Amino acid sequence: MVLCQDTDYVLLDEPLQRETAQGLLDYWANVLHSLGAPDDDATLADFDPLRAPELLDALCPYVGLDAFQQHDAEFFFGRSALIRQLGEHLEQQRLLALIGPSGGGKSSLVRAGLIPLLMRSAAFSSESWAYPATVIPGSNPLAALDAALTNVDPRKTPLVLVIDQFEETFLLCRDAQLRSAFLDRLTAFVQQPAPPHRVILTMRRDFVEAVGEAPAFKLLFDEADVYIPSLTAAELREAIEEPARKVGLKFEAGVIEQLVEELQGEIAALPLLQFTLRRLWDRRERNRVTLAAYNAIGGGREALEHAADELYDGLIPQNQETLRRILLRMVRPGLSEEFTSRRIPLSDLASIPEDPARVSEIVQKLVAARLVRLSPGESADDTQIEIAHEALIRNWKRLLGWLNDERGALYKRRELTTAADAWQRRGRPPKRCCAAMCGKRRKATTIGARWSRSILR
Repeated sequence: MVLCQDTDYVLLDEPLQRETAQGLLDYWANVLHSLGAPDDDATLADFDPLRAPELLDALCPYVGLDAFQQHDAEFFFGRSALIRQLGEHLEQQRLLALIGPSGGGKSSLVRAGLIPLLMRSAAFSSESWAYPATVIPGSNPLAALDAALTNVDPRKTPLVLVIDQFEETFLLCRDAQLRSAFLDRLTAFVQQPAPPHRVILTMRRDFVEAVGEAPAFKLLFDEADVYIPSLTAAELREAIEEPARKVGLKFEAGVIEQLVEELQGEIAALPLLQFTLRRLWDRRERNRVTLAAYNAIGGGREALEHAADELYDGLIPQNQETLRRILLRMVRPGLSEEFTSRRIPLSDLASIPEDPARVSEIVQKLVAARLVRLSPGESADDTQIEIAHEALIRNWKRLLGWLNDERGALYKRRELTTAADAWQRRGRPPKRCCAAMCGKRRKATTIGARWSRSILR
């Protein structure tokens, strides 16, 4: 049912609603007839979709491959029971480690679910507690932590500190002393008597064993880990229907049922669900999502791959190769067989041996397709670029093929990048980095040339 403002009618679009309304019309028509009123046609008018209201693009309640943020909390549904459980955990313990697969919705759960709950609560009211900026460890987690605490004094004010993508501590920071100092700081945050800080970590489950390198922190971690379950069918339905209800979006019969059936049990259902819903929003007819639109985008499991293939297939061969090179720059091999996304400065793409204008054009196409994300910095030189979500890496067969072909070169890039970062932190001459890593300048030159041919070609 759609209430039409400034009009004298209501749109009834669902069969049960129309059947009920027709029954009411028939009843009152019979009453009026028994009272001697002239007979009028009491047949319900056919549903006219052209009379449905238009929904503005800005009303979209779905985030695509982006993580939900705190300002998206009104549209974050499907995790209410888990959010309450996590809130209760933090009332009893000072550390919470949220463990789950990549794409399991850890960041969204914290930013749009748990943090708003805590800030509204009496126990962790934002009037009494400080909520610093989220820490993402990167290659220097200690510096990232210090930056987040710039405007707060943890010696005086209790903090709710969120460290997102905690696995980066072990994946990107190759300096053991730096990692140890960072983990010692977190241990002190959790153990010091006052103020009674709370620390919330999100971490991929395939990195949990790495925490063992810090025994004191591991003892706290093992008492605080919570593994995020997959969304149930009921939770998936709620995540679809409730945001739609808030903005007046309708789904044709069968769309929600098919989407839930396809994604139920999927480990990383949330990004696929949100991307599919965003694509369906873009194809809505006034206020309605049709089954035809759902089938056209490939359904829940294939919508992301269809979108990526659609972009790639629409490029000329030269631009397809440019796209391949750009995406390979933003992926690294993980500690296991999986690949992970990698944030890089946008300026790093300047080293790709391509026409800069063509590289820029392909970047803009990837951004427009919502497959990569730009994060502006304080200046143009600080802008970062990354794949919008690792779901793209797992679900786009073409990209997986490229990555498997280049796996050895990607490992070498990670080794060289790690060595260069560590070398730079020690203040040593950049020109000697590769030679020192390999032991001999000639060997370094050979490896560097092979790596360049493989990755930059």
